[in-house]
Amino acid sequence: MKATIESLFYSIMHHLRGNVMHKVVYACFIAGCLVSGVSLLFICAGHPHPYFYASDGFDPGLQAVRLLSASAAFILFAIAGKTWNTTGRLMRDMQRKTELLALSETKNEKLSKTNTELDKFVYSVSHDLRAPLKSMTGIIEITGQESEDPFVKEHMDLLQESISKLDRFIVDMLEYSRNAKSEIRKEKIDFQELLNDITRNLKYMCENQRPVEISLDVQSESPFCSDKGKLSTVLNNLISNSIRYHNPESKDPFVRVKVKTTDKQVEIMVKDNGIGISKDLHDKIFEMFYRVTENSVGSGLGLYLVKETVEKLNGEIKVDSHPGVGTEFSLQIPNLFFQ
Repeated sequence: MKATIESLFYSIMHHLRGNVMHKVVYACFIAGCLVSGVSLLFICAGHPHPYFYASDGFDPGLQAVRLLSASAAFILFAIAGKTWNTTGRLMRDMQRKTELLALSETKNEKLSKTNTELDKFVYSVSHDLRAPLKSMTGIIEITGQESEDPFVKEHMDLLQESISKLDRFIVDMLEYSRNAKSEIRKEKIDFQELLNDITRNLKYMCENQRPVEISLDVQSESPFCSDKGKLSTVLNNLISNSIRYHNPESKDPFVRVKVKTTDKQVEIMVKDNGIGISKDLHDKIFEMFYRVTENSVGSGLGLYLVKETVEKLNGEIKVDSHPGVGTEFSLQIPNLFFQ
């Protein structure tokens, strides 16, 4: 019993001790306990203090109740002070959280407004930039056809290459902006048809170089649903990169695309025998604006956009590449047909 009372006493002391208010409460509690203890000692010893005498004579029981009531008041005041202090702290915490929530909502509104304005800016600038680029391309083609001067033709080709590079950069920026804000659109996908359209558009990428053979292997074991636009962006970037960075020393440059759909997912493999990528650069190639060499003709956004899009589709992408051997990208995208 004694051990239990001591444990309770020290537990109360531990919770009451703390800041200035806690110390006041602690003092009141101690005072109440002392008054109670001293009062009981006087009464039990048979030596009542003068305070125990009333006008009608000494009444130990009545005076004991009076003193115990006074000591109980001290203890109740201590408990009330502790409760008041805890309540005050909780109210201050709630007020602070309310202020932080209001500040967060204000920042979110400003951020949303900024993102909307940025999207409008990207679309406006891309339109204003691409229109004159298209005009310049037409002029360059006419100039190249009309002139037989090798010097003029050479520099027209260089100018056309620079314009194409800038146009690709603008297109990549537009794709990134669309991908960042658009939600996933669930639609049924025919991979054979999708890949035929992509390879048809990329047919003339190496018009002045050795043609790259593109082979397709589509195995549709189950109907597949996902975002067709986003998957088209992923496949277009991977296949065009394989064509763009083919090995000029290879006798038979190729790009092999294999697709296999199941009830759960689609497995996509894009493999080439191009120039390859060093192992220490495998993680860096997915960074924004990263270019393996200064001679890279891409914008540095293609593979970054690929990874961002795959992750938005809740998929995974892996790369296996060796310099002089080639590169293989492996993707797994969930099938939304049964969801």
